[in-house]
Amino acid sequence: MDIKEIMNEATKTAKSKGFGIRTEADIPKALCLIHSEISEALEEYRNPEMPITTTYTEGLTKQKPAGFTVELADALIRICHLADDLGLDLEEAIKVKMAYNKTRPHKHGKKC
Repeated sequence: MDIKEIMNEATKTAKSKGFGIRTEADIPKALCLIHSEISEALEEYRNPEMPITTTYTEGLTKQKPAGFTVELADALIRICHLADDLGLDLEEAIKVKMAYNKTRPHKHGKKC
């Protein structure tokens, strides 16, 4: 699956569950939800009993994926959904930014 396919699938699933960007006020909420997924990843990483790889916990109807990797995936899914709802070409932006990053100096010129 490429980035555009992930964006499309994330939006399709989210909309089927009643989520999506309807007004400009929804954008800050979406960004906060992305941030919350990153915070959840940090908590998973800090948990000495939780492995970094995917685990499963009991959900409402079946086992729910959990763990550090899953929280990173949740953040990426939310980012893809937001970008798709806004009509952004996230795949192209990633390519452009990665190409630019290759031109930057070691540690971006910082000493530490």
